[in-house]
Amino acid sequence: MASSSSFSSADAALELLVSCAHAIEDGNLKTADSFLHQIWNLAPEEHGLISKLVRYFAEALVRRAYGLHPSYYTYSYLQIPHPLYYYYYYSRFDINEMVGEAIESAAIGKKGFHLIDFHIPHLYGRGYLFKTLSNRSSDPLSVRITVVLLTFLKNTVDFQEEMEYLTGVGKPLKIELKREDLRIVYANSLGEVDESTLDLRRTNDDEALMSLSKPHLS
Repeated sequence: MASSSSFSSADAALELLVSCAHAIEDGNLKTADSFLHQIWNLAPEEHGLISKLVRYFAEALVRRAYGLHPSYYTYSYLQIPHPLYYYYYYSRFDINEMVGEAIESAAIGKKGFHLIDFHIPHLYGRGYLFKTLSNRSSDPLSVRITVVLLTFLKNTVDFQEEMEYLTGVGKPLKIELKREDLRIVYANSLGEVDESTLDLRRTNDDEALMSLSKPHLS
């Protein structure tokens, strides 16, 4: 199992990866090369999966910058336990303390909560909803979750697995989630999303409505 220091190094390498991408976008290859050198030192393969993922995307940046033919990679090469592992892992960087406070504030005095999210709320770093709602009163809370995802994820997401995970995490916190309370909508743009599928109507005056989004749908 990876140590906390290796995770910290991988996270630092991830931040450098973003900076490297910006440098390449600006045409500053000298700076990009400097970032890549640091990434290689911070994310050695023996530090585990996260480091491998960072190196994988770093190599992709190199190929883009210098027009190199891409190497052949497979999920088995990366030893990814789930095809969407990187999607789940990196999405956790979008949920910060401010968002958590907003969720907690919206749920105060409410008996129901409807969250519209643009990420699949799986176990890889997406427990923000339940962790935050656990800070409220001990009264049972009815939760609805609508997830809007890009269509290419349609054959990858296991609805039953997501449902079982959310139900299991919510139960000890007195959060009620029924099968019909989790809805996954697939669309390549917000224009493709039928408003009726989001079901924005509140079930009652005691239900809070909140949307968490990241601009990956055009």
